[in-house]
Amino acid sequence: MKVFTALTVDDEIAISCTGELRQGYTGCFVIAALEHLNRDEVEIIVGEGRISAFVSPVGDDKTVMMVGVVRMAGTSCVDVSKGQAA
Repeated sequence: MKVFTALTVDDEIAISCTGELRQGYTGCFVIAALEHLNRDEVEIIVGEGRISAFVSPVGDDKTVMMVGVVRMAGTSCVDVSKGQAA
């Protein structure tokens, strides 16, 4: 289990394996993992709520793993069904 933090509900998140944590886009919170996240379960903490999602690599270089939007805190899911390059 790898744990990441999103700023607020409705933040857009991108998870990559670059080993960096960065904010580079308006309204977005870009989160990078320390290791490859191939099919790992990821817990994203939004305020006091917690949500879980499964991520998988996007692209041959695997630099951008998944991107999705934090819909709400609590037990809801992060939509990581469509991977995009950040």
